[in-house]
Parts: sequence; C-alpha cells; structure tokens
Amino acid sequence: MISLALCAHSALADSFDEFPPVWDPLLWGGKPGIESDTRSDLSAPTGQEANAYLTGWQPQEPRGANRNSSHGDDVPVGTPQKPANGRFQPQYSDARNSTVLVTTADQSVPPYIAPFRKLTLKNIPPLYVTPPLPGEGVWSSQNMPSTPDGQPIIYRTSYRPSVEYANAIVHMLLFDMKRLNMRLYIGSGEPWAGTASSSIEPDLKSQLVAVTNALWKQKHSGEGGAVFRGKVLKPLTPGVATIVVYNDDSVDVLEWNDGIPLSMVRDARQLRHLIVKDGKVVDSVVKGGKKADSEIGLGFLLSENEQGSGEQYWWGGYGAAPAPTYGPDWFIATRSAFGIRGDGNMVFAIGHHISTKDLAKALVLAGCERGIHGDANPHNVVGNLYYTNPDGTISKRARLSPDQKTYTLERYDRSYTSDFFAIFLKSASGES
Repeated sequence: MISLALCAHSALADSFDEFPPVWDPLLWGGKPGIESDTRSDLSAPTGQEANAYLTGWQPQEPRGANRNSSHGDDVPVGTPQKPANGRFQPQYSDARNSTVLVTTADQSVPPYIAPFRKLTLKNIPPLYVTPPLPGEGVWSSQNMPSTPDGQPIIYRTSYRPSVEYANAIVHMLLFDMKRLNMRLYIGSGEPWAGTASSSIEPDLKSQLVAVTNALWKQKHSGEGGAVFRGKVLKPLTPGVATIVVYNDDSVDVLEWNDGIPLSMVRDARQLRHLIVKDGKVVDSVVKGGKKADSEIGLGFLLSENEQGSGEQYWWGGYGAAPAPTYGPDWFIATRSAFGIRGDGNMVFAIGHHISTKDLAKALVLAGCERGIHGDANPHNVVGNLYYTNPDGTISKRARLSPDQKTYTLERYDRSYTSDFFAIFLKSASGES
C-alpha cells in the first residue's frame, strides 16, 4: 500500500506566488483528509440569488473570510427567497460576463472584444507530496510546440486536485491565444456534416500545433446549439454554457445571451451549465426550478477501462481500478474541460478517474474565470500536440496525457466522426 501525504505548511510552498499552500480546505469548507465534499448533502443557496449557478470558493480568499460558498460553516448571506409558485427562477448573467463588452450608455457604439492581457505563469502548490509527481503544478513550455523563432506558445502541467481520490490526475495545456487561432470542426457523424468541414484544410496543417476534443455529440447535447464559420447550425440557447471563437480569434467560455451579436461569432458549441463561474467551482445548479448537484453524470457506457487492482499507474503509484460511472462513485470518469482565464488565454484539461468538480477545481487553480465540460468518452478525450519540419510537414505528434488512447494520435489527419478543435499558429500577419 502506498503512502499518500498531504502537503505540510512549510516554507517550501511559499516559493509559489499563487496563493497560500493550504488552499484545499477553503474549497469545500472542510479540512484535507478529514472532511470532504458530499455529493448529495447540499446546503441552502447562499449569496448568488442573481445567478442560476451557486458557486464555491475562490483561491485568493483567506480562511474565515465571508465567502458565499455553498459548503462549510459560513452564515448564509442573501439567501434567495422562493417566489409564490415555490420555484427558484434562474437569472442568467449578461454579456459583461464575457470578453464581449456591450455598451448601454450609447447604443451607437458597437460591441467590441476586450484586448488580451499579458500571459502570466503562476505555479500551483501540490496537494500531495508522496508519491511524487515530477513537475506537478509547474507550467512548462519545454519540449512543447513553439514559434519558428522558438517563442513559447503552449505550456503544460499535471496536477492531482482531489482530496478524496488521490489517483485523480489532471493534465492541462495553457494556450497563449495572442499567438494562436482556434477552429471548430464538425464531426462527420453529426447531423450537419454535409454543410460543415470535418477535416483540417491541407493548407493549414503546416501551422497546426494542437488538436483537442470538443463537447458531446449533438444527440446528447439537448438544447445546446452550434455555430460553424458564422453559420448557425442550431440556434444558441441563452443561459447554456458555451465555448465561442470570435472573428478576431479570441476565445471565450460563458453563459450565452442574446446581447452578444452573432455577427462577431465564428464558431460556437454549447453544453449544459458552466462548471466554473466567477473564478469558483460551480457546486449546484437550478434544474426544473429546484436546486440540484452540479455533478455531471455520464452513464455506465462511459466507464473507464484502465489498470486493474494492484497495478502500477504511470506516475509510479499503485491503486485499485477506477470505478465505472454508476453506484456510489457514479461521478468518477475520464473527462475533459475548457477554461478561460482573466487574461483571455485558454486552458484545456484532461482528467482521469475524476469528478466534474475536481476537474473544475484544477481549472480554477490554473486561473480560469469560467469553465465548460468537454467530451467524456475515453476514446474521444484527446489532447494532441503537433511538431513541424521547416518545410511545414508534421515531424512528430505527442499526447497530452500518457493515458490517452494511442490510436488518437493520427486520427485527425483525416476527418473524424465527433467534433474537435484545432489550434493553429498565427502567421506574422496575424492570420492562420
């Protein structure tokens, strides 16, 4: 049996300038190894009456501060009152909760997109000290795709965010979107495949640096809409979590609202609710007028198929096989997610043996203000990196996660049945 130890309060952690090392107790209002979040015991809504989402902790807030969390011992502040019909009425945030700025004082001024700010790297203090995970929480551009003159454009790190499940590992990519361009490709098995591209254009492959999965298949996405190259394939639904690519190449994750002009949108895809909002893990949502757990179930067909009991994990530890997505650990699965930081740069994350909330926690620790759940089919959860020769041909492909299926590496050289995103290096003129 391996020994798993939580990080101690030591001076070593002070070398990180992100936030105090003992951040995890603040997340759920408990103590590491003693109290953890419960999936069914939801407390009363607190302090978020203007939103459909009841959110948790922010990492920069000290313990004991007046947090509007939905766990812990805080006195409820601003608890929403039920209306006469006995239902909570969700109210969605407006366009100010995005990179699109819409003026209200002078309607003659058109909406515009906020400029990018400089990308800053802040490492994440590890939660565990044993077994060691090399480079855990440290953003690195070493051996990553770069510009022709060697400038970094993508950073990566791995992290174990879960107090309850020590073998839950998240692998993350941080994209410098000032230098990159992202495009959605519609899966060849989707209803709109005949009117949208399902493969990367040959003349763009020399600038390809990464491919990620997108969201769920349309048949599983409910009311979620889609936009491809400015064409509305299915209308976007207000209040639904949306990943959007604008015509100026900026990317955002937000609750869609009609205040955002469709004329600014190049690509968009929707799925359920935000998993990170206002820089906090989304703990509960409103469904059918009632408060519900925000955890996203996936069904037994998406159970993980990894190591058996007693086998060694890639990072050196040992443990039992991951549980399928039913029973007491129904929320444990392979998942992916996208997050947008306050500086406008995007984080993509792959998590193994992980819950929605722990994956969202990793996004928050990476600096994300808002986050959306991605694909969760273990065969479609993909983070591919591409390296090119001077003549523009692809010299190498690499996986973000060592547990990613190997056959996904060359999958996107052709078309694929499920949606995906491709990330390209901008040319000197700013075009991809």
